[in-house]
Amino acid sequence: MKKDFQKVSGLLSKVALVLVTLSAATGSFANEAQGLQAEVPAQGRASLTVEDLQTLLGLKTRDPSSQVAVQEQDVLATAPIFQVKMSAAEKALVSKAINSLKMERVKLAKKLEQEKASKVNELRAERRAIQISRTHSTDKNASLSQNLFSSLLAEANAEAGVESALSDFDQNNSVELQFAVSADGTRSVLAIKLGSKMLWNGDSNSMLASR
Repeated sequence: MKKDFQKVSGLLSKVALVLVTLSAATGSFANEAQGLQAEVPAQGRASLTVEDLQTLLGLKTRDPSSQVAVQEQDVLATAPIFQVKMSAAEKALVSKAINSLKMERVKLAKKLEQEKASKVNELRAERRAIQISRTHSTDKNASLSQNLFSSLLAEANAEAGVESALSDFDQNNSVELQFAVSADGTRSVLAIKLGSKMLWNGDSNSMLASR
C-alpha cells in the first residue's frame, strides 16, 4: 500500500512538472507574439504600374467593359487602400511626368519595331537565297539546312527582343509608393518614385524631380 502511494505521488509530481513547463512555454509564446506585433513596420513600400498610379490619383478611370479592367479590379479589391494628399497642381505635374514617360515608351517601341523589321527583311532575303541554293543543288547540303534553321531562330529572337526591351523599360520605370501605416491600418503615401527619380514628396509638399 505504501509503495502504491509512493508511485501515485511520483506520478502527480511529474504531472505538476509538465503543467508548470506548459504554462511557462505558453507565457513565452505569448511574449514572442507580442514582440512580433511590436515589430510590424510602421512604414513600407509598394510597387504599382503607371496605370495604377493614374487610377489612384484620379487621373484615369478604368473601362468597366474591359476584361483586363475587370481582372485588375479584382486585384485592387484585395489590395491595401492608399491615401494620397496631393494638390491639383501637384497632380498636374505627376500627369505631365507620366505622359512624358509614355511618349518615351512609344518612341522606343517605334525604334525597336523599325530595327526588327529591317532585321527580319534581311533574314528572309537570306532564306530565299538558301531555298534557291537547295533547289538547284543535287546533293543534300547539311550546311544549307543549318543556315536555314539559324535564320529562323534569329527572326524569332528579333521578335522576342522587342517584347523583352519594352518589358525592361516598364520595369525600370515602375512606380514605387513610400507609405506610413497608422494605428487603424490606413496607409498614407509619403512619397512617389517613378523609376529612379523621386516624383513627389509629401513631407515637403513639392515635386522633387520631373522627367
